[in-house]
Amino acid sequence: MGVRANFNMPGLNQYINDALDAKIQNIIRIMRVVGEDAINEARSYAKDKDWQDVTGNLRSSIGYVITLNGNIVSQDFEKVQGPQPTTKDGKKIGYDLAIDIAKALPEIALVIVAGMNYASTVESRGRNVLTSAELKAKLKLNQFLNSIR
Repeated sequence: MGVRANFNMPGLNQYINDALDAKIQNIIRIMRVVGEDAINEARSYAKDKDWQDVTGNLRSSIGYVITLNGNIVSQDFEKVQGPQPTTKDGKKIGYDLAIDIAKALPEIALVIVAGMNYASTVESRGRNVLTSAELKAKLKLNQFLNSIR
């Protein structure tokens, strides 16, 4: 007497796809929490006067995007107005940079940026723009992902 399957292939495929979708949504949820924590950390340094954000552009350029198969599934960039007027749009500059980076990454990605071209100069002067947020995000993301394996 042989073994006989008590299921059909379309049903099995649907079960596997549903389980995969649930796992992907859980990863996106985790990435969203990590991204929010990271940008809140980075933005708080400017608010606490670790560096002067005269135009608001640097803080506006801090944000994240999460992409899945090239599509944006989540993002957070916030326009901040500094004490001096500006013609640049830090929010758009940061967002555009995050999208450019995400395009070159695999199926699912969390990209956290400080998009103004002088962000690294501010960091090189001993100020914290994104470094602590990046370190915290990497640690937290690894912890979360290891917990769902």
